[in-house]
Amino acid sequence: MSIIILNLGKEQGDCCHARVRHDDHEFDALVFGSRTSLQPLLNKSRCTEMSFERVLSWRELEDFSNEQSSIHAAPGIDAAIVLKGKVISIIPVDSDTQIIDIYLRAGPEFLALSSDEIDGKFAAIGKGVEVIVSGLCFYPSNL
Repeated sequence: MSIIILNLGKEQGDCCHARVRHDDHEFDALVFGSRTSLQPLLNKSRCTEMSFERVLSWRELEDFSNEQSSIHAAPGIDAAIVLKGKVISIIPVDSDTQIIDIYLRAGPEFLALSSDEIDGKFAAIGKGVEVIVSGLCFYPSNL
């Protein structure tokens, strides 16, 4: 996936608060790196990986098409991000845990969730989902 870092805020640990753009959406997120190391990346498209601190909620989306995939700020929820995509695979880890891969066509990117993060229940393969997360962090490549 790629993002454009629009501006940088305060550093927090190994990350920096930033305003980013993904596709047509601008939102605030963390970006791994110091202000100094991220400064040359401002206003340039950069390939990234991503992680998040926790899942706040999720829901299945009826009649979802890949064109509806997106990453954007959650309306009315401070510092939360909405990720919309399609469940592409569910991989059993053990008898109690599964890894759920969600394809975000707008990236393209896969978001991996553990069934532990979502109380063990989730949509079936091929279904569209909306996942709201907090603590979204991007990891630019070649930093």
